[in-house]
Amino acid sequence: MRICGQVFDSALLQRIQEAASAQPELSRRALARSVCQWLDWRSPNGAWQEGGCRKALAELQRRGLISLPEPKAGVPARQAQPLAVKLNAVRCGLDELGGVELVAVGDHRSAEAKLWRGLMHTYHYLGDKALCGAQLRYLIRSGRHGWLGALAFSSACWALAARDAFIGWDDEARVHNLARVVCNSRFLIRGDVEVANLASHVLGLTARRVGAARGGGLGAALRRRGAAAGDLRRSEPF
Repeated sequence: MRICGQVFDSALLQRIQEAASAQPELSRRALARSVCQWLDWRSPNGAWQEGGCRKALAELQRRGLISLPEPKAGVPARQAQPLAVKLNAVRCGLDELGGVELVAVGDHRSAEAKLWRGLMHTYHYLGDKALCGAQLRYLIRSGRHGWLGALAFSSACWALAARDAFIGWDDEARVHNLARVVCNSRFLIRGDVEVANLASHVLGLTARRVGAARGGGLGAALRRRGAAAGDLRRSEPF
């Protein structure tokens, strides 16, 4: 059977179960790393594909094909509810903004991360909901008027019927090309910012910023630790 792009046959399932049974203290992360090494399963940046492997192992257990060790620790709690953000309205021409730049959001404890969450909580219709998988998050800043909005990109989900039908690829093509797909998970221009062509301008900046680090595709940029001076966020509570 194929799960998360890898084939798990009976011999591999037996090897996984033997490793888990022989070392009851083995963490799921360590087991996933071992499986990646057996299969030479790597992400586009050459690192072991531990995240995808852990998902595959969890699915195998859900189907009753293997029995995994109990999780060593739960997922860390997300930060407290973000504070509402209050900013002045902006109404002007694009050339009156004093320049527009994308500010990468780094560590989830940083001031930029708190502001990103606050903007989403205050201005975005989906609110401050967690994103899944590898992520790139940015704040949109005007040199003259401050923070205008925020956006985020995340790695593509493994299978999506409407997307896959639109592209027209089969399973093999999807396996080999999914790293070239990226999701624009959030795109926020504050509702009280009225600047003609601002959204298009921001998209152009984004295409150049993410594209400059993409290597084999936009999706690969989300998995490269060196992407755009540390823009990459891993999947952790934000």
